Amino acid sequence: MGPCLSQGLCLVLSDEIKEEDNVLVLHEHNFARALSEHQLLLVEFYAPWCGHCQQLAPAFAQAATELRNESSPARLGKVDATAQTALATEFGITSYPTLKLFRDGNRTHPLEYTGRAEAPHSVPGSHRGDTAMGLGWVAGADGRWWHCPCGCHRVVMV
Repeated sequence: MGPCLSQGLCLVLSDEIKEEDNVLVLHEHNFARALSEHQLLLVEFYAPWCGHCQQLAPAFAQAATELRNESSPARLGKVDATAQTALATEFGITSYPTLKLFRDGNRTHPLEYTGRAEAPHSVPGSHRGDTAMGLGWVAGADGRWWHCPCGCHRVVMV
């Protein structure tokens, strides 16, 4: 049982994974479970007050819904880095939003996109005939690219 508050009310720390708009809501007690259950897990480390994070939220939720509807091995998750300081420290989060891609449960070597997104028509490796697959998704020769609406991130989803 977790810590107790006044009047005997005790908190139970759980590894249950809740969702908001098909985005996994992650914290220090369910992060390992999420990694073990999903082959590809793209995690947004955000701050609730961050304007870019707020701009990203609707498109991130739409992408999460598309992936879930496609029964994709990839899922999207989010961590409030201001509340989950242990996770923020573990993954070296120093700016918001930060996107990290975890593969096959590997917690120690996530992939991070650190550059700026390019326009969909100029994605390296794109071929003529490739089409956008919903808001933010672009098909490329080497997989699916996801573009956030504020133009600050591009992440490869293969």
